Amino acid sequence: MILQQLNKLYQRLQADPQTDIPAFGYAPQKISFALTIDKNGRIQGDPLDLRGQKGKKSRPREMMLPDLGQARSSNIAPHFLWDKSSYVLGVNQKVHKAKDRTKEEFKAFVKHQREVIGLNPDEGLRAVLNFLDKWHSCQFSALSYHEEITGTNLVFYLEGQGFIHERPAALEIWNNYFVNSGEGTKGQCLISGQFGGLAELHPSIKGVQGGQSSGAALCTYNAASSCSYDKERNLNGPVSRQAAFAYTAALNYLLRFDSAQKINIGSDTLVFWAERPSRAEGMMAAFISGLSSSGKDKKDEDRNGLAEQNKEEQPLARIDDAAQKFVLDALQAIRAGRKLSSLDLDLDDGVEFYLLALSPNASRLAVRFWQVSRLSRLAANLGRYYRELEIVKAYPEQPDFPPLYTLLNTLAVQGKAANLPPRLAGESLGAVLSGRPYPRFILNAALTRIKTEGDIGYYRAALVKAALIRNYKQEVNVSLNPDHPMPAYQLGRLFAVMEGAQKDASGGALNATIRDRYFAAASSNPGRVFPLLLRLMQHHIKKGEHGGRYDRLAEDILNRISDKFPSLLPLEEQGLFSLGYYQQRQDLYKPGAASAAGKE
Repeated sequence: MILQQLNKLYQRLQADPQTDIPAFGYAPQKISFALTIDKNGRIQGDPLDLRGQKGKKSRPREMMLPDLGQARSSNIAPHFLWDKSSYVLGVNQKVHKAKDRTKEEFKAFVKHQREVIGLNPDEGLRAVLNFLDKWHSCQFSALSYHEEITGTNLVFYLEGQGFIHERPAALEIWNNYFVNSGEGTKGQCLISGQFGGLAELHPSIKGVQGGQSSGAALCTYNAASSCSYDKERNLNGPVSRQAAFAYTAALNYLLRFDSAQKINIGSDTLVFWAERPSRAEGMMAAFISGLSSSGKDKKDEDRNGLAEQNKEEQPLARIDDAAQKFVLDALQAIRAGRKLSSLDLDLDDGVEFYLLALSPNASRLAVRFWQVSRLSRLAANLGRYYRELEIVKAYPEQPDFPPLYTLLNTLAVQGKAANLPPRLAGESLGAVLSGRPYPRFILNAALTRIKTEGDIGYYRAALVKAALIRNYKQEVNVSLNPDHPMPAYQLGRLFAVMEGAQKDASGGALNATIRDRYFAAASSNPGRVFPLLLRLMQHHIKKGEHGGRYDRLAEDILNRISDKFPSLLPLEEQGLFSLGYYQQRQDLYKPGAASAAGKE
């Protein structure tokens, strides 16, 4: 099913003249330099530096080049008219360690060019063969940029004419060679149903978060236990060479660096596409990820360990201002429970979407989840997700629709995605898109970070609220609910009032509050901690400027707790305690609260 839909996507993209997707036998490659040669194969001038600047870093130019689609790894497998310096020039970064290997790579490159070019008279192709006949690796140090060239990919440029791989003769002979270079085994393709040459190995897939830079395989049969009927490798699941190329080209297109159809969350990468062209296709990243903050709430991000993470490119950064307004309108609508079809946004909510989450597994890729859903259903699930997240903000500048990766990173040690519990990101993303319950351990992870760091913050509060509503069927308002029936919520409120009274008594000159010392114990074992805190509060009320206000609040809350303080709170009630604390705290310090307290 996955490969069939990717194959259909390739056919659609190839028919679109505005889409730069490789034709059969080609693939996008990162090229840093071009060797300028004359028709006799002599190097002319300095190599052409094809790299461009991206901030302070230089990035290779992406070019569409001939590619057999073979995974190289430890094999020696040269490319046509381009390759790494070790193949093209016989020079490697680790010459002293791999001298024999580098010689073999250069020999294989020369042999491959002669095999493909044959007797073709084109002067550009003959120039490449002339260059390879004359070149010796000892000449390398005389080249400009020779230190930077080592280890990079190179192409050939015919002096005064252009890139040799773009010449009509080069295109023609490569197409003929590629069509006729397939494996000898023929059979019926499981994807297309047609008979033809089968792919023993499928092309590599690049761009998955945390995956190998050289690429990884989605479909592979290496273990003997996976093989049957004396078949080897991918012949156990027969796929034609054309279909294998098509599905991997489509997936690589979705995973490209500047793709608006992928999201990286934790160690997982989500790609998505529609069954037919849709305006929502380019906006889905922002629909799923939410909108990042304006940048003015950096203090809150630093406190939650997110400043470093938020330096990464956001999905929303790849769309213009008009599109941002479009996304915001759509998100506000679905959060309110309205259907996209009811909006004047030119969206067909009947279009079917395909969502594929991948994660790296050594040299292979694991499918974290696969979902097929109409846009209307996706919008309904996302609307529910954003309603569950909605909570009063700690700072006005914080986003109404916080990115999922930001929420999850608040659960990681030091706010780093690499420290997230295994499978948390993928399972959470699957829950958001499908409407399933969140992973059971998500609430525990959030409360652990809150207790360890002594701070709940907007992002963690939103995630705790969402988990309590969906997984534990608890009722939690967006803002403070003084009438909440659960004692745990009221205890959280009481703790916030106690902390407020302490700050009021000290005039704000505190290195640490009761939150830093007692929050973890109070949220887990209130019966042991609250009697002590109530005695402390009486001293703070007497000293504080607004002691009467805090005293009345505490009395009102205590009247709502009918029984004695519970000795232990289960996990979901610890979550309610945290939310009661967070919402009461925001209410205490909302604009105008201080002046209102002064009038009492």
